[in-house]
Amino acid sequence: MDSNRCEKKEYNAFVERSHQTDDNEFYIPQIERIENKQAFFERALRWEWFYNTKRFHSTIGMTPYEKLCCYVKLPKNVSLFPVMNLDEMTDLIKLYFKNSFFYPTGYNLLTQDML
Repeated sequence: MDSNRCEKKEYNAFVERSHQTDDNEFYIPQIERIENKQAFFERALRWEWFYNTKRFHSTIGMTPYEKLCCYVKLPKNVSLFPVMNLDEMTDLIKLYFKNSFFYPTGYNLLTQDML
């Protein structure tokens, strides 16, 4: 195993908890209001901004942006990440990574191998 990799079993619990929050506070309440893909991306970007800069996170006692600012002062717009449909990026990723990180189906990227 590469000594630069930081692999901990409990990280999966944090990811799953984050997905549950997204489901309960974004997807479920918004699903019937979204008319098309563009509307989804706009609402997802607003959710991301709220989640990172306005929503109190009990596990860290503040917002993620506030926590980040404890270490380094950055503008608030660092809290926004591009909202994208990863299914549509498969061909682009294959082009840049020459298929070496894909399962035979071509749809699953092993991101830990990219580090």
